[in-house]
Amino acid sequence: MLLDNINSPKDLKNLRVDELQELAKEIRDLIIKVVSKNGGHLSSNLGVVELTIALHYVFDFNKDRLIFDVSHQAYAHKIITGRRDAFETLRTLDGISGYANPLESPYDTFIAGHASTSLALALGFVIARRLKKEDYDIVTLIGDGALTGGEAYEGLNNLGHLGEKVVIVLNDNGMSISRNVGAISRYLTRIRTSKSYIIMKRLLGSNFARKIKLALKELLLPNIMFEEFGFTYIGPVDGHDLNELIETFNRIKNLNVPVVVHVVTKKGYGYKLSEESPDKFHSAEPFEPESGRFVSDTQRTFSEVFGRTLVELAEKDKRIFAITAAMPDGTKTNYIKEKFPERFVDVGIAEQCAVTSAAALAKEGFKPFVAIYSTFLQRALDQLIHDVSLLSLPVVFAIDRAGIVSDDGPTHQGIFDIAYLSFIPHFVVAAPKDAFELRGLMSLALESDIPFAIRYPKDFAQDGFSKRFVLSIGKAEIVESGSDLTIITLGPVFFEALKALDYFKSNGYSVGLINAIFAKPFDEELILNEALKSKKVITVEDGIKRGGFGESLKAFLSNYGIRVENIAIDNFIPEQGKREDLLKKYGISSENIIKVGVRMIEKKT
Repeated sequence: MLLDNINSPKDLKNLRVDELQELAKEIRDLIIKVVSKNGGHLSSNLGVVELTIALHYVFDFNKDRLIFDVSHQAYAHKIITGRRDAFETLRTLDGISGYANPLESPYDTFIAGHASTSLALALGFVIARRLKKEDYDIVTLIGDGALTGGEAYEGLNNLGHLGEKVVIVLNDNGMSISRNVGAISRYLTRIRTSKSYIIMKRLLGSNFARKIKLALKELLLPNIMFEEFGFTYIGPVDGHDLNELIETFNRIKNLNVPVVVHVVTKKGYGYKLSEESPDKFHSAEPFEPESGRFVSDTQRTFSEVFGRTLVELAEKDKRIFAITAAMPDGTKTNYIKEKFPERFVDVGIAEQCAVTSAAALAKEGFKPFVAIYSTFLQRALDQLIHDVSLLSLPVVFAIDRAGIVSDDGPTHQGIFDIAYLSFIPHFVVAAPKDAFELRGLMSLALESDIPFAIRYPKDFAQDGFSKRFVLSIGKAEIVESGSDLTIITLGPVFFEALKALDYFKSNGYSVGLINAIFAKPFDEELILNEALKSKKVITVEDGIKRGGFGESLKAFLSNYGIRVENIAIDNFIPEQGKREDLLKKYGISSENIIKVGVRMIEKKT
């Protein structure tokens, strides 16, 4: 196999183009093999194999800078840059990351996991290159989906104004995670489907004709937005034609101006099932390569419960409107999109826009449900404060992937939402432990007249534990009273405490258990009454300790001489790995609850 001899990008330069094409197939086969076993971003990576090979063939990223936007399309890059043998460990505990990370390899220019950042990064690198009087190329690889985010245009505007050499490779596949939406998507579609362009490309296919094509481009194509920003626009280029890609990059390498190379690719290219359903295989669970069938059952996840409950509520209440930021399938708002398309909007990778537009809808009497992953909602902190909190508008936030998230690593860990939402005035912050509570909290939020956040993990949702308990804002549930110790939990980590409770009972300890449900406002009266029985409390939550639910309880209970130990994530960001493994590693487990509890009970002072 050719791939066996590729240990660094330098090894590519010894290959002929037909050998590079064979190499692309081998890289695709390896990506499919590993992702089918480990899970990961399949469609986006299959779509950029030739593009990645061509970039490494022409540029020298040992010296030059390659900046990925999001970087969930960096698998081929990792394989080429000396991580082929480690690729089997992709997204596993202590294995290689699914995203670019300079701590992993010098070929990874910057850490990346969120969209629309690459052009602002390029701006910083361009300025640094000038100040240090160095000479190297700066190349950014950004997808058309990332162009729905405002930071991309801030970077584009400043790079064009600066006028210094930089290469922006626009990977245009018509997709972000789901199919792209909005005016930018339509604009790029006009460019790549222009009749004039298609005719010209067919007629003028020779090298000589390409020069004519560039000269006539402005007369025949739609007005090029990028040139208005100060860039020289090249394209569209076939992103799966290695000859055309290599020739294009060699041509623009010597241009000392800002350049946009518009490359058209097919998401999922080379694997029929992924080509047909690129969104399904965007962030894939482990699957069977032959059939495409996913190994795990996703019917009982919190996301699934949210999506189906939202449709049920919307059938009865016409005020409900759903908003997501490029995540209809992940958040399961695709269900309401299918049933009530007029009451749904996907704003693209633009969380700030999602939150602010929801505030306007709430001001007009609607009940917007904004479904965004926890790690992405933090991109809209100002809008949460300025646009929602100041007027105390009844927007409902469905915060998916909250807490520790499997496999995606530090850029996607949703551990900060309790802390940053709890300090914002007027917000209710809740965490259901099971499917029953999630459904109940959604109904409760629908009737609320203030902002209401519901956080839940990417995990299976148990059902029916507390069907007799009536939910009310700020009210906790007593599961057990105890005179030796009280355990207070928030969210699904309740079930770890429940296992610990069985141990305590079987060993003769009197231990209480409270399901807090609400981080803000929490049930001061009930919690204080129970805590005073033992004067020893353990709090358990799936979030950052500093500023979290447990610390708020500790500050409250310490006024009454009650000793409190907080079990949560300390002052660091968790690495990648399976959620259950990381919870155990960081002590958010029945074993650690037992360990801490026994120590507290047996300590006499």
